[in-house]
Amino acid sequence: MTKLGEILKQRGIKQKHIAKKLEVSEATVSHWVQGKNMPKAKYILKLTLLLNLPIEELINENKKGDEK
Repeated sequence: MTKLGEILKQRGIKQKHIAKKLEVSEATVSHWVQGKNMPKAKYILKLTLLLNLPIEELINENKKGDEK
């Protein structure tokens, strides 16, 4: 699961909700969450605004304790 997937799970946000807000298919969001595809830059920006978090938090795949 990607960082996006973790954030959605922690916040109890459904992929369907994100898809509707960003006007993309649920399959697209599912692929982002599974790491099959990366969101385009315009969607990364929209995600950070929608989820109210810094871009670094969304794109940083390192988990706490993994950083050296």
